[in-house]
Amino acid sequence: MEKRINRYRRPTPDEQEILDHLIVRPIEPEEEARFDELLIKHHYLRRAALVGEHLRYVALYNGQWLGLAAWSAGSGHLKARDAWIGWNDEQRRRRLPLAVNNARLLIRSIPKSSSSSCA
Repeated sequence: MEKRINRYRRPTPDEQEILDHLIVRPIEPEEEARFDELLIKHHYLRRAALVGEHLRYVALYNGQWLGLAAWSAGSGHLKARDAWIGWNDEQRRRRLPLAVNNARLLIRSIPKSSSSSCA
């Protein structure tokens, strides 16, 4: 009999505290410069430019920006994606507006104390 491997674990109490109070929301237009600055400074691509239609979200904990996520419009033709999903040309035309590409994901470190600042 094979032993089942549990790939997930329960959050620690400190982690659960953060999850309970985490807020994820779209950024406001006046926050775009800060969002871009943090991506340029901390993301491995060192670029914030997004192509085409896009969405930008921030994850906040106690007002501190702990995570950034950006999505852009799905690519028009990706043979492997279309084959994996099983889309024909008509299905791709109708459903492509519902597909998005993850453009950027940045998870920042959590400060050790509440007096720390996440600029």
